[in-house]
Amino acid sequence: MIKIPHIVFLNYTLFFCLRLNTLCINLYDHYISPIHFNKKHFSEEIISKHGILKGINFELTEGAFIDDIDKCIEKIKILKTIGINFSIDDFGTGYSSLSYLSKLPVTTLKIDRSFVVNMFESLDDMNIIKTIIELGKILGLKVIVEGVETIEEISVLKDMGVENFQGYYYGKPEELEVVLKKLEGKEYIKKI
Repeated sequence: MIKIPHIVFLNYTLFFCLRLNTLCINLYDHYISPIHFNKKHFSEEIISKHGILKGINFELTEGAFIDDIDKCIEKIKILKTIGINFSIDDFGTGYSSLSYLSKLPVTTLKIDRSFVVNMFESLDDMNIIKTIIELGKILGLKVIVEGVETIEEISVLKDMGVENFQGYYYGKPEELEVVLKKLEGKEYIKKI
């Protein structure tokens, strides 16, 4: 796969964002890495090149902010002024410090799929999911459960109070052209 510089990737995805009204960008992959995010002028570069970016959601893992939480908070606050929201991705699999969670101005917790995979076989995984959902509610955060593949998983998670899901049940990764065509045909909308 060809690596695309983070600003080129962001330019390319703005078109996609307009079609979806929202777009999540992982800050741990090869498009925008923690190195880019932690650059001194990352916020200013994004603002000067793109202005208001409502509907963009940057997904952070602990690796993106673990080195300097105060600088991370400062960048997040600056980027939130232009409409970017932030999620903690793969919550529960890294360091997941509750002190970080209480300080970071994020809007969403994304529960890692590793808990979903075993939730029917492991009472511990089921209890961890319930606990993260409750924690998110108490802190006023949106909770998304990643990795859902069956209606049974969705049904149980809905009974726990989850309203937002991500996973193969809705669709697998596809080329941009295929996604845009499916969006126009409303093929991604599933009633649950």
